[in-house]
Amino acid sequence: MTASSVDSYDCYGRLSSEEAEELWPGWKNPFDEGFKYPIPDLRDDESFNDWSDQIQHILYALDLVGFIFGTESPPKWWDEDDPIHKHNLWVFQQRSYCAFRIISLGIQPISYDLEEGGFWVPLYNEHKQVTNKDPMVLWEAIKRWNTEVPYKLKCKYLKELSNIDLDQFADLKEYLERVLWLHHRLRAVKLEIPGDVQASFVIQGLRTRHTTWTISMNMRLKYGEGHDFDTVIRAIRGLIADEAIMNRERNVRGNCAQPTEHSDNRNHRRRQNNKRRGNAQGHHQRHTGVTKHYASRR
Repeated sequence: MTASSVDSYDCYGRLSSEEAEELWPGWKNPFDEGFKYPIPDLRDDESFNDWSDQIQHILYALDLVGFIFGTESPPKWWDEDDPIHKHNLWVFQQRSYCAFRIISLGIQPISYDLEEGGFWVPLYNEHKQVTNKDPMVLWEAIKRWNTEVPYKLKCKYLKELSNIDLDQFADLKEYLERVLWLHHRLRAVKLEIPGDVQASFVIQGLRTRHTTWTISMNMRLKYGEGHDFDTVIRAIRGLIADEAIMNRERNVRGNCAQPTEHSDNRNHRRRQNNKRRGNAQGHHQRHTGVTKHYASRR
């Protein structure tokens, strides 16, 4: 029986201590014996998505993810003298602080920005210990820091998207990843750019290496076809797939053109045999005193 299923109350409206049950049996603080999960650093806005995913995976693995989504709640009030209730409350507080500690360790590089921008300011007691240790409050503050950026930074994102070029990247896949990041980033910071405008930026970025494709997409854009940003992204994914197929075919042709190891060995043996036959013939001619030149004169 768990605390949520108990319906026995005493005369003071408290849950009866006889019904108390340990809510987290066997729970151990992961920091007590060395934390085994590598905690990533949140360095800037570009690393936020990866950082957020990794932190959530860690919290999920430790059954602590509910503390940042508000689904965890403290145990119901039992008899204040009940040792099991005290233990449940202590474990809940430890789990909450564990989630807070994991998040706070990952935001050290941006802690100054959080305080300077007023997103989250740690409060300390007389023992210099942080008192506002709610993991959900800290998590929401980091999310606000990620979206409430200065207008100057918004313009930086827009400028990069408008001047993006495939020559700046190693391949088309890397180009697409950056385009998608800028697209989602502009949406996150609430800088609404029409889809056809973003699509035109992305198309022009491929003009140096995919000229025919760029002309075709510009014509479709001109006549109102394929003006949607998602349509252009699907077309680029098609280009990536076509390039992958061409590379595979090129590799297959290259492998077929190369001689096999078996044929190399066979050719080597043939050359060795011819050389031995030539040496034997020359030895026979020298032994009989008949040379090729003399034999031809006869």
